[in-house]
Amino acid sequence: MEESDKILLPHHEQQTLCQTRLPYRQGRKLTAVKVYSITNESNHLLIFGVPSLNLRQETKALFIKFGKLLQFNITTQHAAEPFTETYHAQYEKTQPARIAKKMLDTKNFYGGILHVCYAPEFETVEETLQKLIQRQRDVVFRLKNLEKTKNEPAKPQMVIPNVVVNEPKKLNMGNINTISLGKEIKEVKKKRNKKFKPNHEEIHTMNNETSLQCVTNDKKPMSNVGNSENIEIVDCTNVDSEVITNINESLNYNKFGTEIIRKIPEKPLNKIQFHVNKKS
Repeated sequence: MEESDKILLPHHEQQTLCQTRLPYRQGRKLTAVKVYSITNESNHLLIFGVPSLNLRQETKALFIKFGKLLQFNITTQHAAEPFTETYHAQYEKTQPARIAKKMLDTKNFYGGILHVCYAPEFETVEETLQKLIQRQRDVVFRLKNLEKTKNEPAKPQMVIPNVVVNEPKKLNMGNINTISLGKEIKEVKKKRNKKFKPNHEEIHTMNNETSLQCVTNDKKPMSNVGNSENIEIVDCTNVDSEVITNINESLNYNKFGTEIIRKIPEKPLNKIQFHVNKKS
């Protein structure tokens, strides 16, 4: 069959995408503007753009997901692009054909872009009559549902009985430290200062009783500090000295500061001597 004799009707052609819709009406992907009535819709579909790679089974498996197929064949009567094939699919009802067209149109299939359109010219008189009768039934069914929803009385709202909820017990965390409690905080501070401040007489007796005894490396006594006795300081940071103590002595606080101090003995360096036997 020559290409000039092949059929390509106006409703088979793919229209350009609409790019002038308002943003609130535009969906996630661009679509063409075309209105379908019950006469335009059909259970017959034409699939254009299938690559000619012997993909009949794969294409049929793709379309059979949406409903029962009565036939699925390759058509040579319709025009097709080079290296592509055109298929004719017939569903049992119009509803699965409507869903299949919506889901599979402009789908990428084995490197080709499918174009799915209705083909009402394949319908017989009986199929068209059944289609119109089914449409009337659907309209009547929807109208009855709308009347039922209008005539039905409003459902009474659920009355929830009074439920007694035990409130959680609050722990007493003390007074809140805020600006309004400034006077109370000052009074508390005054009381604390009175408790912890000793008299001048007590301080004088404490200075006379306390004394520290330490020893320096040079064992030189320090000058008198206040009313205390001579103070001797131990330099524990020197590397040349080592403090030797026992656990029992360290636990005895009366002997604190009277540890034995001695210098660490210097170890001689390891020397290697070679003795050469001299021949006489």
